[in-house]
Amino acid sequence: MSAERYGRGDRQRRCRRGLPVIAALGVLLGSVALAPSPVSAVPTESGPIVSPAYAGGPLDTPLERVGSSTFSSGENLARTPGFSDGTFGYFATQTFPARIVKMRLSDMNWVETLTLEDGETGPVSAVTDGTYGYFGMNTFPGRVVKVRLSNMTRVGALSLELGENYLISAVTDGTYGYFGTNTVPGKVIKVRFSDLSRVGAVTLNAGDNRFSTAITDGTYGYFGTNTDPGRIIKIRLSDLSRTDELVLPADEEFLKAAVTDGTYGYFGTSTTPARVVRVRLADLARIDDLELGVGEKLAVSAVSDGTFGYFGLSASPARVVKMRLSNMTRVGVLVLENDESLANPLIINGSEAFIPTFTSPIKVVRASLTDMTRVDTRTLGGPGNAVSSVTDGTYAYVGTDESPGRVVKVRLSDMTPVGVLRLDTGESNLVSAVTDGRFAYFGTATFPGRVVKVRMSDMTRVGAVTFGASKDVARAAVTDGTYGYFGTGSSPAWVVKVRLSDMTEVESDVLYVDRPDGDGVTIEGENVLSAAINLVEGNLYFGLGMDPGVIAQVDLGDAGMSSLDAVRLNAGETNALSVTVSRDGLFAYVGTGTSPGKIIKFTAFGGLLARRPEQLNLNAGEDIVLSAVTDSKFGYFGTNTRPGRIIKVSLYDMTRVDDITLGTDEDLLRTAVADRTQAYFGTNTSPAKLVKIRLAPIVDVADNFCELVDSAAIPAFARLSACWLFTNDITVNNPFGPSTGVTRAQMGTFLWRAAGEPAARSACGFADEAVIATYARPGACWMLANGITQNNPFDPGGFVTRGQMAAFLWRAAGQPSAPLSCGFTDEASIPGYARQGACWLLAEGVTRNNPFEPGAVVNRAQMAAFLNRLYTLN
Repeated sequence: MSAERYGRGDRQRRCRRGLPVIAALGVLLGSVALAPSPVSAVPTESGPIVSPAYAGGPLDTPLERVGSSTFSSGENLARTPGFSDGTFGYFATQTFPARIVKMRLSDMNWVETLTLEDGETGPVSAVTDGTYGYFGMNTFPGRVVKVRLSNMTRVGALSLELGENYLISAVTDGTYGYFGTNTVPGKVIKVRFSDLSRVGAVTLNAGDNRFSTAITDGTYGYFGTNTDPGRIIKIRLSDLSRTDELVLPADEEFLKAAVTDGTYGYFGTSTTPARVVRVRLADLARIDDLELGVGEKLAVSAVSDGTFGYFGLSASPARVVKMRLSNMTRVGVLVLENDESLANPLIINGSEAFIPTFTSPIKVVRASLTDMTRVDTRTLGGPGNAVSSVTDGTYAYVGTDESPGRVVKVRLSDMTPVGVLRLDTGESNLVSAVTDGRFAYFGTATFPGRVVKVRMSDMTRVGAVTFGASKDVARAAVTDGTYGYFGTGSSPAWVVKVRLSDMTEVESDVLYVDRPDGDGVTIEGENVLSAAINLVEGNLYFGLGMDPGVIAQVDLGDAGMSSLDAVRLNAGETNALSVTVSRDGLFAYVGTGTSPGKIIKFTAFGGLLARRPEQLNLNAGEDIVLSAVTDSKFGYFGTNTRPGRIIKVSLYDMTRVDDITLGTDEDLLRTAVADRTQAYFGTNTSPAKLVKIRLAPIVDVADNFCELVDSAAIPAFARLSACWLFTNDITVNNPFGPSTGVTRAQMGTFLWRAAGEPAARSACGFADEAVIATYARPGACWMLANGITQNNPFDPGGFVTRGQMAAFLWRAAGQPSAPLSCGFTDEASIPGYARQGACWLLAEGVTRNNPFEPGAVVNRAQMAAFLNRLYTLN
């Protein structure tokens, strides 16, 4: 195993000076650090350099748009049903299709969003049994959608019968839901929660129309009508029989809000002024009423804490009136802002209320119920332009240009926004971003510049650093995993070095360039627009917004940063708006701010930054190259056009391979990130969109492509996978040794390399760190930092069992949802920590064995197959 342990690192140190090879995931203003694409162009033990342009895979793979995500503008309209489980609030939106937004009530942070299926629009009622939410749709016929609240997954849906339309109200007894229709006459449909089945219905009498609100005492449901005058219909829930009715006086009409204390019901009228009518539930007798004040009209929502009732009024401005239920007295009012019309529902959590508004997008106002004062506000969705982004391979984290800025978390598998974090006042316009794998660091367009640290796992703001005087606008950024390097959009242009662990500015330097007249005099550079890092060479590249544009090169030596070179582009080639570097560190590629745009190739190795003859002039209308990502063979360049256009370019000879024009409103491709198989371009629109593009295959190898000397001994099921590992430099052993058991040190290294060698420490506190081989330390520390292993000591020489392998792969994939039982014949012998992983591997086709054999040692052939299938599937 000596080659596995030492050969890879040694050959890189022999052939390249500078930093260790870490796959940087940083993204700049229109410039993205390299996607973790795995073909190396450095010499191997078995042969000379292989150009990445010819490392396998067809050159004619077409560009394909495979999805997009719009950041939630239009989550509005009057009825936005929801509820609280005490920790989170769940709000349904009036989008097409509907979305269910999960908000953590303690800090009002948007945690996750579930987008329902096509046709599931207009949710107008909602109930919960504590584990699931059940949302009634304003559709024809009506539909009930069941959502698991813990992980925000759509479990199923029940379509009702013809005429059972528009499920505008609902109550529950915990086992069944009772949905009232907005029909003439009204109907009540009984739905069993456990299997989501329709178990009964009742059509009521003429005049019992449009059940717009409902309450229950556990035995009966009381359905209020949206009629003039209002009616209250009493339904026995066990058999859906109509037992009584109350017709209110002529001026008590349109009952759209109600609460109960168990003895009485309190029904709010949508009149001017609004009125709260008190009804004794036992005999459905009207007892008394409270008329609200002048201008307090149209009661649209209500909630009770058992002592007080809180009625939301769609007045101008909107307000919430607090009423003591025992004696029907008004005790307080909260007046909202002029543009905050009230939506339904109000949600109570302890001593606070959460009030969604009838706005686009929805706001949620947090208020103290004790003194009826406003505490905080959050907007659900609707972020502005996407101007920066990073990815951890599972999610993208997109920075917006709002004030203050927001970070939006998007699940890449289905392009669903799942969280949002609004930063502090003054942390505006997040124009740059980098990540070390656990945290994202967003640079602001402020004076001076500021960098904000965000923990990606739970979307929390961890800290910030403000630059020194005159170092304005943290416009472009890269990282080596330990430090972030931020280029400023100021004059002069600075490079600011920030230690990421404690957010400290440790060094800064001004960028200098030669004057354009060539007289040998240097001047201060201006306005950094883009940046890239060459981790093989240990250099930074900054694109400057000058005329002509400039590429400045900075060396990251042991003694600190030092400027190496600054190359001006040709006359007319203004603004170096995007910069990216090939995976092998040999070349840099610069996109210009011209119309049409240009993509220019530079030599980037040996400390030499020199323009090469290969370049690509884009076509008319393909203007201003704002963003770029690369895989092992191609570059993908996004334009500043309406609609946006992505140009696919061969990095070897700078020939145009393909292009794609995006859809309406998918404009101005300001930022981009990439994982192993997809690229994600963020639009400079409001609301922003994230557009998903399929990249070229990572590797397309024949069985004999990699020339493993013991290929004949590799089982047929693993031969292609072994070549995939070898070709992509995940393993360097030749012979491959297919029957040899895999150690924990090797396993950590394989997973780390397959993930693109994300930034990782080489010392992280393992009790047996001294016995972990040097080659394996980054992988072991990366596994520990990301929760893939929890063992300490690490036990590097221990062999990996199939149970451990299942846990590692499942955790590395982000712990996707999986059952604890899936039919393995030896399920009882699978350790608890490995069961979800084993079931997930079976469901995804990564393993096909049954029984699973959790205690068996994994050999190298099996591991090759597991890893290849995992990364092909994901």
